[in-house]
Amino acid sequence: PSGDQASASKNFWTGAGSKACASMSTYPYVVAKVQIFTYDKSPGDDAALDHRELSVVGVITRILREEGPLGLYKGCELQVGTAVAKEALLNTARYPLRAFVMRLFLGSAPVVSSSAA
Repeated sequence: PSGDQASASKNFWTGAGSKACASMSTYPYVVAKVQIFTYDKSPGDDAALDHRELSVVGVITRILREEGPLGLYKGCELQVGTAVAKEALLNTARYPLRAFVMRLFLGSAPVVSSSAA
């Protein structure tokens, strides 16, 4: 493969890997925030959270207690998969698009390697 193809491949996998790590590390926080925002405060609701669980730490602790560690990642496949695919494609297209825009506005593309920005 040529240098451009190797760079595009490297950029794709770098973007995918970094977004996967970021998404998986923040997903439990997102789940907790959604549960807090959608909390039903109606009295007499057995499923309602008590006041100690109305924090991110409280919700995460409850999920760990009731569902175990995998409960923190329940339903993340679609969200993480979509985010990883978008970031990987964006990371792959970033440098060719940058060169195109520079050519469009400056008339010539600067010589910049894909590892430089």
